[in-house]
Amino acid sequence: MACRHADGKSWWLLKMGKKDNQIYKFIITHDSIYDYGSQYFTEPIFGNSDSYGQLTFSPDGKEYSYVMATKNVVFRADFDRCSGSISNPRIYNIPVNNRAPGVAIVDTFNSGVSYSPNGRFLYVNAWYNLYQLDLDEPDSSLAWYHVANMDTTYDQFQNWTVQYIGPDGKIYIGHRNGFSTAFSYIANPDVKGAGCNFCPKCLQFPSPAGVNTPPCMPNYALGKDTTVNCWPMGIGQVEQQAPLLMVYPNPAATTLTVESEGLKQGLNELQVHNLMGQCLHKETFRSATGRHVISVQGLPAGVYILKVNNMVRRVVVE
Repeated sequence: MACRHADGKSWWLLKMGKKDNQIYKFIITHDSIYDYGSQYFTEPIFGNSDSYGQLTFSPDGKEYSYVMATKNVVFRADFDRCSGSISNPRIYNIPVNNRAPGVAIVDTFNSGVSYSPNGRFLYVNAWYNLYQLDLDEPDSSLAWYHVANMDTTYDQFQNWTVQYIGPDGKIYIGHRNGFSTAFSYIANPDVKGAGCNFCPKCLQFPSPAGVNTPPCMPNYALGKDTTVNCWPMGIGQVEQQAPLLMVYPNPAATTLTVESEGLKQGLNELQVHNLMGQCLHKETFRSATGRHVISVQGLPAGVYILKVNNMVRRVVVE
């Protein structure tokens, strides 16, 4: 699943590892894809079938949640749009309901999760049951509301798949099995309980449509986070300002020399940032010659952003 980066231009892309309890992270810019490593969490333990399920971000990008097919829990954590850090993990046990009254087989194969537009509720669906979780309710016995169960027999029901917030603020839920001709939707997802107004198979398509799931819908409207200084994420955001600042050699293995007439004018500040906006090196210097040399031996090989006063350069360390 994707979430807009705090810079307002790039994207985070997160992927669950299969059976290794890792969440893998990537940065997508307009011209490149960067591997940003992974984070490990002790629970829930991923199983062989847990590539089924869904990942989601809250509309403001500050939370990350997922459900796994064979684990009857919701994973919820805080997400930092600038650094990509996932923190403060919480586990919620999903209620267990039979697939339908009188059917003794328990429905625990979870497949969908989505935040409400206001971020207060999580909607979770297994194949045959749909739930609402009130994130503001500390009492777990009151936090869960059972929105819907399948509306036909077990053999005939096209069980629910993933769910996404649509541009109209409704949450659309897909159906699997057979040639589906409709999506179900939650008309008022910001309302607690029955007022959320679930409408089964109310978005109809021409038959036979064969439309099983809604398209992946990250929050394209989420913009730059102006509360943090998080720059720059994309190479394209770095203007090439020659001849104001020369940097050589580039690529560099041991040292970099910066050179500019402007460096002779007084105290200068130099910063080296990675592509996540994290400042890895900072120093001040004076230079009567307009040149200054810095060591890059402690930096891993990769692409960095060098900022000297208000002049910016992309540099490569080998």
